[in-house]
Amino acid sequence: MSGAAGDPEGGAGVDDPADRPAANSGARLDGIPPPHPALTFDEVVHQRTRLGILAVLAEAGQADFPYLRRVLGLTDGNLGRHLQILEESRLIMTSKGYHRRRPRTWAEITPEGRRALQSEVTRMKDLIKRLDASPELSGGPGPGGGPGPGGRPGLTNRPR
Repeated sequence: MSGAAGDPEGGAGVDDPADRPAANSGARLDGIPPPHPALTFDEVVHQRTRLGILAVLAEAGQADFPYLRRVLGLTDGNLGRHLQILEESRLIMTSKGYHRRRPRTWAEITPEGRRALQSEVTRMKDLIKRLDASPELSGGPGPGGGPGPGGRPGLTNRPR
C-alpha cells in the first residue's frame, strides 16, 4: 500500500499527474474533461455588485463610499455589506477619514484583489471563447454536422 495510512485510494495529498491538465490540451490525462468554465467562477468576485466594486477600484485605485454608491446605484446598506464581504476576503481594504470635516470611508483594491479580478476576467474570457465556438451561437454546422456543438463529443444539437 503506497498511500497514507487508512487511505483507500492510496495517495491522499500526493500530486497525481493524471489530475493535471495536459499541456495546451484543455483535457486531463485521465480523460475526464476539465470543468465547464462557468463552474470555475469565484463566487465572491463574480457576484455582480462585488465585481462592479472591484472593477471601479481597479480603474480608480481607491474610491470613497459616496462615489461607489452613486456609480453603482446602491443603497448604503447594500454597498456596506458588499464592502464587508470583499474586505473579509482580503480583496479590498477600507479606511476611515475625513473630507471637509465629514467622515468618509475609502475603499482600495489590494494586490490579492487585483489578482482575483484578473483571474475572473480570464475565466469569463474562457467562457466567451467557448460560446463563440458553439455552432448554435456562431451560426456554424447544425445537427449532424459533427460530433457535437463546438466539436465536443457527448453534446448534441437537439431540435427545439
